[in-house]
Amino acid sequence: MKQKLAIFFLAVLFVQLACNKPLNETHPPTPFKFPIPSDTPGNESALTPSSLNTPASTLPATLTPSGVWEPPEGWKTYTNALYGYRVYTPKAAKVETKGVEGAPTDEIPEGMSFDDYLADLSREYGDELCVTILYKKGFVSISAPTNVGYRYTICGPTGVGVGEITSASEQVVIGGQIYEAKGRKFVSEQGDYQDEVFWVTLPDSTQIVYGYLDGDPDGYDEYISETKPILRQIVESFDNSIPGTFDWSTYKQPSGSGAQGDLPDKATFLGDITIPDGTEFKPGEMFQKTWRLMNNGASTWTKSFSLHFVSGERMGVEEDVPLNAEVPPGGVLDVTVEFTAPEEEGEYTGYWRLKDEFSNDFGVGETGTEPIWVNIIVVKEGTEGATPTPGGNGSTVTSATLSIDNPSYKGSCPVTLNFSGVINSQGPGAFEYKFIAGASTPGFEFSLPGPQKANFTSEGDHQFDVN
Repeated sequence: MKQKLAIFFLAVLFVQLACNKPLNETHPPTPFKFPIPSDTPGNESALTPSSLNTPASTLPATLTPSGVWEPPEGWKTYTNALYGYRVYTPKAAKVETKGVEGAPTDEIPEGMSFDDYLADLSREYGDELCVTILYKKGFVSISAPTNVGYRYTICGPTGVGVGEITSASEQVVIGGQIYEAKGRKFVSEQGDYQDEVFWVTLPDSTQIVYGYLDGDPDGYDEYISETKPILRQIVESFDNSIPGTFDWSTYKQPSGSGAQGDLPDKATFLGDITIPDGTEFKPGEMFQKTWRLMNNGASTWTKSFSLHFVSGERMGVEEDVPLNAEVPPGGVLDVTVEFTAPEEEGEYTGYWRLKDEFSNDFGVGETGTEPIWVNIIVVKEGTEGATPTPGGNGSTVTSATLSIDNPSYKGSCPVTLNFSGVINSQGPGAFEYKFIAGASTPGFEFSLPGPQKANFTSEGDHQFDVN
């Protein structure tokens, strides 16, 4: 059997394609860099807090906070008049605000155009639906209660690298209450980059996210020692006791697939990280299959969630495989399962869905019910080409990378984006590769070519373009 290397350029680029399509739900992970905001800060005033709390970092975790928290000298006040809250920021911090940028299409009233519906939402929800405070190597993002699940605008960083994600938590004090801020820490596969993100949801559905955003591999220590203590003070200065102008008496929870409570759990399949369909294995051979999934529902996937076997061939795995990290709405997780190839020759497929802590199944696709799967072919002992790694004639691929000319495009659609892939091989040979791409904008689809074949006549870098 001729050996081929199946190379997958996984372009999970999370380009924020705001092209007249709903820009919906996204949230931590890494790495991501906010656009540089204008020098104009948010609303400033000379308000003096009267009932803010002592920062949690100065209190034992077991104590109930009390007292008056006064902002340091020179700090500014941002006030959100519509939703009735204020927060204090250092003088050097910059404030960026966003309004409605999209909406689930099934929420649009019958007979109304998408643009008209967005205009209605913008008038009702204002242009400060999401407020992001940028300070040194960190950020604090505040999402208004009407933006549950980032329904109308992304409010925080998005994107994820390849590496280890671990759950984390810490306490913050807001409005006289101690809250557990849940989060995750990330270390890149090479170990040369790390960051963290934390988030807390208040009883009125306001969500506050804070963490590292710099993207500098050498900046994390400075963030921990100098930036994070200030971010915590910003978070803990949040005060929603002031009156707002939003008319909650007429507010109705939207219906449709994006509404919290309608279909709270839903996933988006972003790609096969390992073991593409049709990969060949010997009988009894063990292998690890990894899927990349995004949480585009309204609730956080906890470690009580699991990947649940639905039908087909289980291939030596338990029916339920617990998730190894918490995933907030918009978060991304690589789900890995170790399988064992069956002993008999043939093609085998196993179908899996996610399951919540109450044993409710959910999946991917528009309805949130479709399964993901693993598909392999078992071949006889001695047959060449079990897991495809080397190319023909003994050549080997050492790396495969992908880049895009405009990862932060915002404008009209359709749009042409130019991808460039580079394969580095040791020696000549025949190879097979394909592109996989995804975007954080629901409903946006890439038009990409199918599997491609190439015959390298030399070793070194080989470039491929697609647009």
